[in-house]
Amino acid sequence: MAMKAHYFFITIGVVFGVMAGLMTYIISYNELVKHFADKRIPIKISLRSALVSFIVFIVLASLIGFFIKI
Repeated sequence: MAMKAHYFFITIGVVFGVMAGLMTYIISYNELVKHFADKRIPIKISLRSALVSFIVFIVLASLIGFFIKI
């Protein structure tokens, strides 16, 4: 039963991680595009920020699933 809870929290982490990644990309791109003339630099930085945000959500959800047993 504990493994099912772990998968549940990972699934929630993926769903909210994707949402957080998209929002991070949108917000950071809209802010960075004002400061750079070349559009490729804000895209790179925003994608990196979105990936970090997604990974943080996955790791946190995995840790929560590991420590909380439903």
